[in-house]
Amino acid sequence: MGDRFDVRLEGHPIVRICFPEQVTKANIDDFLERFEVLRGRGAFGTLTYLDALEVTGVTAELRRYFAASVEAKVASGLELVGEAVVSTRRALRPIITGYGWLRSASRPMRAFKAEAEAEAWLRTLL
Repeated sequence: MGDRFDVRLEGHPIVRICFPEQVTKANIDDFLERFEVLRGRGAFGTLTYLDALEVTGVTAELRRYFAASVEAKVASGLELVGEAVVSTRRALRPIITGYGWLRSASRPMRAFKAEAEAEAWLRTLL
């Protein structure tokens, strides 16, 4: 996968996102810039896979930066209605929880162990 977020738009209105091993401000910016193609396409939900993420590199500063950057995109008019996170790794739970605290409560977020369950939940929001 490399050092970029893998963003799959072909399943819109469910957008699949695979995190890279390492998260940086640069790859967060690149990731969110690719979301601009969704502007004007209506409501969508994200189904995010975290299992490739190396937890030791995700600092509180990066969590805050990611959350603030997503919030800025939503405030600018992207119609993100919900966030489903899929992970089977217990070590990622603090990252998921931390992001949940930093993001807006205006849209729901839930963590799942299985993709099918996450997708079904997102479809109820669309």
